Parts: sequence; structure tokens; C-alpha cells
Amino acid sequence: MKNVVLLGPPASGKGTLAEYLAKEHGGLHVSTGEALRQAIKSKGSQFDDLRRTMDTGEMVDDEAVMK
Repeated sequence: MKNVVLLGPPASGKGTLAEYLAKEHGGLHVSTGEALRQAIKSKGSQFDDLRRTMDTGEMVDDEAVMK
């Protein structure tokens, strides 16, 4: 399977499509959004700014993602 990047606004179906493609074609589904949600969940208040950004549906800036 080739590399595929899915882009779109929140709740546009990127994750659903990615899971389907990974299952059907033996690929790997990597979700930045899911990684960020897990970081918020496991690190707690350390990521309050990130949580607020994501709760409003805004894009998370590159610096926050790299952190």
C-alpha cells in the first residue's frame, strides 16, 4: 500500500476512511488527533492549552504537535 494522507476538517470522516483503508489494504493508520487526545488524557493539566484549542475545533499549531 502506498502512503496516503487524508486532510479535512474535524468530523469529516478522515478517521473512518483511514481505518477502512488500513484494514482493507493492510496499512497502518496513524492519527495525529488521536495521539494528541491520548497525550491530554495521560498528561492531564500539562496540556490544558492544547485541550482548550481542540475543544473549540481550532487547528493545533505545529509547535504544540511537536511538544
